[in-house]
Amino acid sequence: MIKQDDITLAIQPADRQALQQCPPGRQPLLQVESLNKFYGNVQVLHDISLQINPGEIIGLVGPNGAGKTTLMETLQGLHSFAGGQISVCGEDIRQGLSQGIKQQLGVAPQFFSLPSLLRVEEILSLYQVLYTNALPVEALLKAVALETQRKTRFSRLSGGQKRRLALALALAGRPKLLLLDEPTGDLDPQSRRYIWRHIIENVRHSEMGVLIATHQMDEAEILCDRVMIINHGRLLENASPQQLIDRYCPGHHIHFSVPQALAEKFVTPFPGATQQIDEHNQSFSRLHIPVSELTQVLPRVIALSQSLNCEPVQLQVSKNTLEDVFISLTGETLRD
Repeated sequence: MIKQDDITLAIQPADRQALQQCPPGRQPLLQVESLNKFYGNVQVLHDISLQINPGEIIGLVGPNGAGKTTLMETLQGLHSFAGGQISVCGEDIRQGLSQGIKQQLGVAPQFFSLPSLLRVEEILSLYQVLYTNALPVEALLKAVALETQRKTRFSRLSGGQKRRLALALALAGRPKLLLLDEPTGDLDPQSRRYIWRHIIENVRHSEMGVLIATHQMDEAEILCDRVMIINHGRLLENASPQQLIDRYCPGHHIHFSVPQALAEKFVTPFPGATQQIDEHNQSFSRLHIPVSELTQVLPRVIALSQSLNCEPVQLQVSKNTLEDVFISLTGETLRD
């Protein structure tokens, strides 16, 4: 798990609370109220409401088929909707996106394709024509670290390079609202962190609003001010990552191994403690103690080990994560 401290430009917890409400006199960049969407007789989005304010990064997570991409495409004006309202930068988009809104919206879809023989710098130059206040090609190349690929044809780019190019195209018009669908799905850890830092830096300097649909729970937990969890087209939760963890999966876990002969002496004093054979050394048992108050329980574990003259092996302390919340709310069943 990548920790928040690893992201040097990460929004601090004090900043997150300040971003929950749109400041007086400033309109939300995206306002969705009671959105419903049908494919034929099948309802795929149920009464979805959400808001993105200037300077916010919002995560959208859910299992496969939960409705994330449908919601993202509906927000882009690609689908009609049966009921509710969508307002982008204060403008109702039921009749489609006006030219003014298109100038303020940046989109990086999950899947995209471009003419295979076009070079990176040619693609960026073509996109510049679409915007009245476009970023220079050099700035876009630098922003996503594609300077050395500027002459490379689209067909020769790696999956990660194509993903970074998609982000550059989304940023080309200096958007106020950025919609990213799986922006780091094909990226290695170094590239993921680079993109995270770039998104955060853009938000801080321009007060852009960002909606990110992702399967990467660590990405949502580190990067996002609020996370919306969607399942079967319904919005289950909309809160900060830490609020969700505290609400659904509070506490910590203590894991360690001891000789099997002593395992029961460690399990008995701690309610909820479990043991199983240590797969790395079958003469040992691997113990798990879930705790709500770590500072009270961990000293007791250490004191007990000293009294038994048994030093715990591979002692690990961990806290629950957004992934634990996600599984708690959406279940463990595989989705195709």
